[in-house]
Amino acid sequence: MQIRQASQGDIDQLVQLEQRYGRDELSDNDVRLEAQLNGRREFSLLIAEHLVVVAEDAGQIMAYAIVANEGFYQGQIFYRKLFQRLGSYQQSSRVQRGGVGKRSSAGCYGPVWVDSRYRGKGVFGALFDKVMELSKGRYSPLFTFIAEENQHSLNVHVKRAGMEVLDFFEDGGRGFYLLKCCE
Repeated sequence: MQIRQASQGDIDQLVQLEQRYGRDELSDNDVRLEAQLNGRREFSLLIAEHLVVVAEDAGQIMAYAIVANEGFYQGQIFYRKLFQRLGSYQQSSRVQRGGVGKRSSAGCYGPVWVDSRYRGKGVFGALFDKVMELSKGRYSPLFTFIAEENQHSLNVHVKRAGMEVLDFFEDGGRGFYLLKCCE
């Protein structure tokens, strides 16, 4: 298994994975729920200007994680609300680090996807470690949100990744945990 930063040559596989598994985290109970799926254009931009990390086995991508800043999501209402909510956390983070006046770029970490055949085998941990390595100095702090019904993801992000639950909020009738990566 190789963990690496994605390249433009990975786009076809990433788009196929999004199309095939992009609704995995959504509850089967509510067909009204929409998954945010990235296409060729979005992945091209994410790879060129943000961060996509992949886990590859025998030439096949079996896991990926995305980190992007606010600019990537500015046209999406949910993310606009999320980054507004993050504003106070970013400010307190800069003050605690003694960085008043320094402008850091918060990174929205996620989505993260691991092929079900590779879950429980350390892939998430290796992927997350690489995300942290490549994010250093580029995104600070890293935030994510996890749907209330996705308890497995919440547990893995808190226990394995050491992320801290900052808040719980609702949007569109769904609950979400807001997490911050410990710096």
